[in-house]
Amino acid sequence: MVKRTFRRGVEDLRWLSRLLHSLRRTVYQIQHSNITKEEQSAMTALSKNEQIIILPADKGRTTVVMDREKYKQQMKQMLEDKNTYEILKKDPTENIKKNMKKLLKPLHEKGKITEKMYKHWIPTANITPRIYGTPKIHKQNTPLRPIVDSIGTPTYNMAKDISRIISPLLGNTDQHCKNSIELLFPPTRKMQRMEKSSGGLLLALSHIFRSNVTNKAKKC
Repeated sequence: MVKRTFRRGVEDLRWLSRLLHSLRRTVYQIQHSNITKEEQSAMTALSKNEQIIILPADKGRTTVVMDREKYKQQMKQMLEDKNTYEILKKDPTENIKKNMKKLLKPLHEKGKITEKMYKHWIPTANITPRIYGTPKIHKQNTPLRPIVDSIGTPTYNMAKDISRIISPLLGNTDQHCKNSIELLFPPTRKMQRMEKSSGGLLLALSHIFRSNVTNKAKKC
C-alpha cells in the first residue's frame, strides 16, 4: 500500500513538473513574441474575413492571401480536368475500410503483425481525403498545386507506420538519385551502375533534359 502511494506521488510530481515546464514555455513565448498588438489584431481581422483565404505558398516559408472566389474557381477548373480526375458514383471509403480489415485480420492471426499494430491500423472513422491548393507564387498567373490531405483516412495510420519503417532504406540503393545535379553532371560510379541497369534510358533522358536547359539559356 505504501509502495503504491509512493509511486502515485512520484507520478503526480512528474506530471506537475511537465505542466509547469509547459506553462513556463508558453509564458516565455508570449513575453518574447515579436508580433505587436496591432499586428495580432490585423491577423485576427484577416482570419475572420470570409472574402479571402490564407494559404501557405507552394515553395518557401511564405503566406499568401487570395481572393476566396478566385481560389474556388481555380480549384474547380483543376478538378474539372477529365484527363486527370474522375467523378465517382459513390464514396469508396466504406469499401476501403472493409478491404483493410480483410487484409489485416489474417496477418494478425498468423502473427505477421503485432496486436498493437493491428489495433492501430484497423480503420474506424469514415474520413475521406481532402484536396486543397497551394499557390505557386513563382509562376505566372499563380497556379495552384493540388495537395491531398489524407490525415485520418482508413489507410493513414498504416501508411505512416510503413513509411517510418522503410525510410531508413532511402538512398541506400544504386537506383537512388539524390538530386538533379547528380543526374545531369559528370557521371559517378553510382550513376554508371544506374545507367547500366536502366538499359540506356537514363542517359537518354538526362541528355534531353540538358539540351532543353541549354536551349532555354541561349534564348535568354
